[in-house]
Amino acid sequence: VICAHGLHEHALRHYKIAAKLCEEGMAVYIPEHGAHGKSYGTRGLIESADALVEDFCASVDYVKSLHPTLPTVLLAHSMGTMVGLAAIGRLPKDTFRAAVFSATAFVPGFASASPFGCSCLHPLTTTSIADWMTGCLAYCDPKGPAAPLMLSYLRTDLEQIELIEHDPWQYKGWVMNKTAAEFLKLKKTALSSLETMSTPFLALHATEDKITLLKGAEMLMENATYVSQKRLIQSDCL
Repeated sequence: VICAHGLHEHALRHYKIAAKLCEEGMAVYIPEHGAHGKSYGTRGLIESADALVEDFCASVDYVKSLHPTLPTVLLAHSMGTMVGLAAIGRLPKDTFRAAVFSATAFVPGFASASPFGCSCLHPLTTTSIADWMTGCLAYCDPKGPAAPLMLSYLRTDLEQIELIEHDPWQYKGWVMNKTAAEFLKLKKTALSSLETMSTPFLALHATEDKITLLKGAEMLMENATYVSQKRLIQSDCL
């Protein structure tokens, strides 16, 4: 199992599920995205969506070289779903036996994409002018604040929220302008990959998710060309 973690978090945020899968006899690998956790770069500043995908593809190739006879499953969460989908588009078609996409991030919610921190401006993110503005701000002020990632919406479990707030490897600042612009590029690449993706997958999404909206998982289902084994599971909990 190869995991792709989400924006601003890091590999160890998925320790519990990794440990559970290991108990079931699986080998689990969670590459650290650039600008996240203990990886290279400035925390929270994604300078190249393409590099993010290339790094992940290299990690997948390395892991498969360690276990050449084992089937490989992709487990991707939030921004990691964009990285995973983009990687599927670049890697050989038989790389992954199957995939699980959690909180597919095609449609960010108000808790992660409210310009200048104003929730009332969130509808603007669906317009073409938002893409243009994001690109301009990324060029003029790469590290400037684009939108706050509201930690209180990451989990419903108060204990988990407290752990996140005191996690030294979790970036807790606003989404930077450059990061927002590169995420838009990553989204386009991920959507393009769906046109040729033949990997069977399972989509999971919390119904009340305000970080990434359920509509994103629905877009995944609607645009995927492989239809015989796709399924969306909605949950009332985060």
